[in-house]
Amino acid sequence: MSPRTGSDTEHALARILPRHLVPAVVVAHNFFPLNAQGKVDLPALAAATRPKPSGPSGRRLNAREEMIVSLVAGVCGVHPGLDENFFDAGMHSLQALRLALRTTAATGRDVGLPLVLAHPTVRSLAAAVTSAPPAASGIHRLPRS
Repeated sequence: MSPRTGSDTEHALARILPRHLVPAVVVAHNFFPLNAQGKVDLPALAAATRPKPSGPSGRRLNAREEMIVSLVAGVCGVHPGLDENFFDAGMHSLQALRLALRTTAATGRDVGLPLVLAHPTVRSLAAAVTSAPPAASGIHRLPRS
């Protein structure tokens, strides 16, 4: 049996499990960190980060893309790569809704959940936000008649 990387394991599990049962992140370890009592050190284990996907793009992010990365990190604690799918990085639908609301607040553009679901990468969401219509100015009280 050959050692598998986290990515290999994700792909193998995706072939045999329903999509909702495939783990969002699989991190391969050579050993488990142990605490002073000889038990698995869970905080140290949780500190292991998922390797960033190697992408062809070596360019710097523009201001809007940096803002999207920051908002995604604030919502789900992951700094996605430029073309990494938010949902593959561990985001779920409620976090996507939070991302849509925070992006609307940060940009003044109407970024709804359908836009985030249709554009689940930093690059595509940044481009979509640029062309999104201005956000409504809020809730207004209607006069009573």
